[in-house]
Amino acid sequence: SPQSDRMATGGYRNVKVWKRVHKTESLLTGLNATKLNRQSISSNGKQLAYFDVAGKLEILDLESGQSTRFLKSHASPVTALTWIPSGQLLSVDASGAWSLTTKQETGFASKTLTLPNPRKAVSIQVADSALVGVDDAGKLFTARLAENQVQELKEIEGFDGVSALQIVGSNPAQVAIGLKNGNIPIGGFDGQKIQVTKTLVIGAPIQSIDFSASANRVLVSSEGKPVQIWDTQTAKMVASLNSDYARNQQIRFASRNAKRQKSKVDGYSKKLPELQKASDKEKEALKKVQENRDKAETELEAKTKDVDAAKAKVTEAEKAVAAAQAALAAAQKQIESANKDLEAKKKAIEDANGKRDGAQSELDERDQALAAAKDSANRVAALVPEMEKKIASEKQIQSQLEQALKEIESKPLQNEVSSFVLAAGTNTAVLACKDKQLRAYSLQDGAPLPNLYSGASLKGLLITPGDHKLLALSEDGELLRVPLGSKWNLEHSVGDPNESPFSDRITALDFSPDGKLLAVGSGPPSRFGEIQLLSVDSGKVERSLGEVHSDTVFSLKFSPDGRQLASAGADKLCKTLDVATGKPLRSFEGHTHHILGLAWQDDGQVLVTASADASLKVWRTETGEQIRTISGFRKEVTAVQFVGLTHHFVMSDAAGSIRLYNADDGKQMKTFAGAKDAVFGIAVSGDETRISAGGQLGQIWTWQLSDAKLLSTLPQAP
Repeated sequence: SPQSDRMATGGYRNVKVWKRVHKTESLLTGLNATKLNRQSISSNGKQLAYFDVAGKLEILDLESGQSTRFLKSHASPVTALTWIPSGQLLSVDASGAWSLTTKQETGFASKTLTLPNPRKAVSIQVADSALVGVDDAGKLFTARLAENQVQELKEIEGFDGVSALQIVGSNPAQVAIGLKNGNIPIGGFDGQKIQVTKTLVIGAPIQSIDFSASANRVLVSSEGKPVQIWDTQTAKMVASLNSDYARNQQIRFASRNAKRQKSKVDGYSKKLPELQKASDKEKEALKKVQENRDKAETELEAKTKDVDAAKAKVTEAEKAVAAAQAALAAAQKQIESANKDLEAKKKAIEDANGKRDGAQSELDERDQALAAAKDSANRVAALVPEMEKKIASEKQIQSQLEQALKEIESKPLQNEVSSFVLAAGTNTAVLACKDKQLRAYSLQDGAPLPNLYSGASLKGLLITPGDHKLLALSEDGELLRVPLGSKWNLEHSVGDPNESPFSDRITALDFSPDGKLLAVGSGPPSRFGEIQLLSVDSGKVERSLGEVHSDTVFSLKFSPDGRQLASAGADKLCKTLDVATGKPLRSFEGHTHHILGLAWQDDGQVLVTASADASLKVWRTETGEQIRTISGFRKEVTAVQFVGLTHHFVMSDAAGSIRLYNADDGKQMKTFAGAKDAVFGIAVSGDETRISAGGQLGQIWTWQLSDAKLLSTLPQAP
């Protein structure tokens, strides 16, 4: 799923939904951890000791769960403690008293050590058979451990204002020293002195530090700053740990949604002047048509007047004929002349009628042209308010998305830390924060990882030696074992071969951008292709979209804004549907073989389809227009995916080709070499730095996107 917390798999008439979980195990309860002061775990990882602020000691056997509780070994609050190689617990209190606690047959017993020059230690750690500590004056000191005693206690000169200390390794041990002046000297310790080889300049008084097992990373808490990761080889800061995985995910999705919506509104706004211009052009054309029609009407009126004039002359001629006939005897010659004149006048009527009929025909044609022009002008003019209405609606959505982003960004991250630890062997930094979140970060680059725990306030974190398990003491007296990795638990199993809402094998799956819906494609070959929408939370079919295709569905993709669903299948068609109503929106026709994959550009305006006809097609989603075809592949094009917010997409084919293209011009940008045989699936990493592909050979290849360098092949070929 886009949130990385769920995974869906499909089989024959069955869909399974799996959920990523961090299952915290409760080891012990009822501990007196509310007033936790100091804690330490034995070198064999079997015993945990902690003191409360009153100086009372409790030792927990992590294997049996037994507790030796409230040994009164100090009269003052304990300021430092550590397990020494002999399996005894060494502790120092605020008065400067040193105590050694030893396991005996009847339990544990503590004795006070007599030292020639005791120091009020605030930190003590063991390096081989030596001890290094920090006293309450900020001085470093060392001592030798022998015969259940602390011997040769003396100051290590050259270090003042020490506020934190951490030791890892042996022969020689590596020491990191936190100073109040904001520096961290790092060097080797040979049991007597410290040879500084590097100094980290933090710039603020150091409060606490932790050292990675390989000594190449230091976790630093300093005054007024977030916890930081530093590289000891380069003496440079790797990352400042002031982010949260879940919050970063929310911001990333909200920011992407807001940008996408703004792009959509901007696109529609750019079209509005074009529509207005087209409307104005239609109005101008209508004006000319109206002028021609009016001119034709004027000509018709003139021709009608000519007919009337001709008729009046005929009437006069008829009167003359009548008069001439009355005087026929006297005016035979005049009758003949009048008849000739009458014929001429009748011929004039015929000519005038013909011209009038022509003018009427012209007027009829002009009336038809006028009606067509009015219809066209009205249709184009109607597009302007429609587009204005669409822009207003999309702007409202944009405002909502931008407001959601502001609300997420405005909530301050409560990342104040109560305890932290480097998890050796897992490349992870873990912070117990006062907002009751246990946050994890990559030690390599500081990237936030999914939070490990959310619940009670955690007072202390420990890593067990050897198996590197993370233990946490909660404020309400519970000892927890927190897994640093995650597991996938089966959340829902929908359908089976005998009874199922799905007609055939599952051939396509896709999560909606908000992770709430799962689109499921199926369908028996050559019969139909069906699509159903599954509720991820309930595992039930929320809506059936029916037999959308006439053959098996091979690919499903929600639009980036989640409002549309694109589907493609063996019927050579790609279709888009409205998710809210299930109604079909567009059909994209043009491929001559099965469509095997499809991808949306992030702004939702462009679709790319990959087909068994060895071609890619780029489509405009709003109109269904085919923008271009990219061909020339040796075999079926099997998969396609866009790279983030860009117009670039990667594709794969059955010949093992992996390439990067630009959707704007169809030009090839990169080729990723190394894959063999048919490739069926490709993926782009969330940070858009890597792409991976897998296929027929059962291998996964990963490349660096920037330079197409092959980074890994898993598993390695024999």
